[in-house]
Amino acid sequence: SFQIQNPLFKGYEGEEPVSSAIKVLKAGGIVAIKGLGGFHIACDAENRDAVALLRERKQRINKPFAMMAPDMDTIKGFCHVTDEEARLMLSRRRPVVLMKKRPDCRLPEEVAPKNRCLGFMLPYTPLHHLLFFCPEREGGGTPNFRCLVMTSGNLSGEPIIHENEAAIEGLAGVADAFLLHNRDIFMRVDDSVIRSNVFIRRSRGYVPEAIAVKGTGPEVLGVGADLKNTFTLTRDAHAIPSQHIGDMGSFETLKFFEETLENLKSLYRINPVAIAFDMHPGYYSTRWAETQPLEGLRVQHHHAHVASVMAEAGLKSEVIGVTLDGSGYGTDGNIWGSEFLIADLEGFKRLGHFSYMKLPGGEMAIREPWRIALGWLQEVTGGDALQYIDRVGFLNRYGEERIKNVLRLVELPEFTPYSSGAGRLFDAVAAIIGITDTNTYEAEAATALESCAAEGIAEDYPVDIRFADPMVVDFSFTLLRILEDMTSGTGRSIISARFHNTIVTVIMRVVNKLHSLTGIRDVVISGGVFQNIYITERVLEGLKGDGFRVYCNRRMPPNDANISLGQAYILRERLRQ
Repeated sequence: SFQIQNPLFKGYEGEEPVSSAIKVLKAGGIVAIKGLGGFHIACDAENRDAVALLRERKQRINKPFAMMAPDMDTIKGFCHVTDEEARLMLSRRRPVVLMKKRPDCRLPEEVAPKNRCLGFMLPYTPLHHLLFFCPEREGGGTPNFRCLVMTSGNLSGEPIIHENEAAIEGLAGVADAFLLHNRDIFMRVDDSVIRSNVFIRRSRGYVPEAIAVKGTGPEVLGVGADLKNTFTLTRDAHAIPSQHIGDMGSFETLKFFEETLENLKSLYRINPVAIAFDMHPGYYSTRWAETQPLEGLRVQHHHAHVASVMAEAGLKSEVIGVTLDGSGYGTDGNIWGSEFLIADLEGFKRLGHFSYMKLPGGEMAIREPWRIALGWLQEVTGGDALQYIDRVGFLNRYGEERIKNVLRLVELPEFTPYSSGAGRLFDAVAAIIGITDTNTYEAEAATALESCAAEGIAEDYPVDIRFADPMVVDFSFTLLRILEDMTSGTGRSIISARFHNTIVTVIMRVVNKLHSLTGIRDVVISGGVFQNIYITERVLEGLKGDGFRVYCNRRMPPNDANISLGQAYILRERLRQ
């Protein structure tokens, strides 16, 4: 059926539903379309005004939109497509695949601002096919659209909507019309997203497939992290991760978590005997786990990242673990996120990390990374801070009074927590060189910084690695050289590439040092930073060239979606003993 929400499109009501939806889309309207695992919100991706209107209504300022195109030839007009990317898109799983945008791509910048990649999928239901080719023509004919935005039909921070009445009520302020059908969706599930064979989101098409793990063990539950949440159940020699649940900060997401958990427990006939959860006392997932009548185990965030790769690879003995992400609760109560660990399934030792950075205003600094940049500039340049702050353009951008207020915050520990998160370092560099000064979605600044990086740059920046216990990586010299490059007129793309190369060099040097201390040659890399293909490819190549056996997430995303698998694997192995 077809329902009009916006009176401007009343003239299209009463016609055949699919034809009506096509006419609304062609007229620049926004249509909520019921799919296989929930609703999509669609508009014509080539209509700049429609895309901008969708961003405004969905309050999604810069986060890239997924798109659907009728065939591979059309996608090749927008992106460089490798054989492997084409194989993935044409597979029965039909994920969204992130591919490098062609220089002559004419899609509006608004579909994926400050991003060198575009995310495309092919139609995977008959209704999708009809949107492109209704009415059917002999020989196929010209499709109705070259591509449609197909973004998840949900309210900000809540799971995808999958019921007709809930969609009409919940998406009334977003969609001009609704294209519905009467087949109920038993279990909602988002589209899977893959980039360069790395999962960004593992969901439709891949769940509820089990992941084989080494040996048989008891049935347990890992409840995951609060962002990009998944949970994982185990049975016999298998781990069963859930689909993408989302961010655990809303009641609707908790309901989705619980309904999915009951479904997978029933499907696989699993009755967990114990539960694992994050050490962070404020996580909603942790609070939920603590209410369950099961034996519980707290697992440190970055230990879980390492263990997720160990589970996939069947590893149990000690490894060198490199986990780079935005944040995770440390055993000392600080925010960690750049960890060099010696770890097995019994525990870990923290042997290195990036130097701590100040976050003036706490969570506000993560949303506004220029605040982190201010704290870093003051710490490194001392009494000359205002001179450098002016040189990078902050005085003009934010005003002297606002800057001085933030610098006062830096001196107040109750309002300025410390973080060793690698993501915060990327945020600060992106702000300093003028790529972006806000995060409207998680890792926006880091994504823009990678997208800006030039190819073919071999140089890196100096960095001070203090080989103590633990080792501390100090990027003060990196900052000073970045400031020199900016003063001399070096382009942002070259600065970004040199900064990325510096991160790769640091990982190589620290891992080699840890090997010399321990003799360990198995290296695990995980954490959200390893969604950055520039860094991941170079780290894998460099470490393998140095003779290391390097393991990374292949069946799960490297981001916090893998935390539940690591938690469950650690708990399962401890109970086995």
